[in-house]
Amino acid sequence: LEAARAAGLEPVAVVLTPWPSRPGQMELSNRETIARRGRIEVATLEAIADPQPEALAAAAAKLPLERWLR
Repeated sequence: LEAARAAGLEPVAVVLTPWPSRPGQMELSNRETIARRGRIEVATLEAIADPQPEALAAAAAKLPLERWLR
């Protein structure tokens, strides 16, 4: 985030993947720390077992892309 911002980019979110179905304290803490210290929204996606276009599109549909890209 720091490097992107220093380069003049404005990240709107961070997506953590693969996100476990039952995240432990470490994953939850990492997500919260990135959000707080990076002053940014953090989303998660589970692992995509078969990264074919249909599966990727289904995963992307779970993210608020329209809001992020406004």
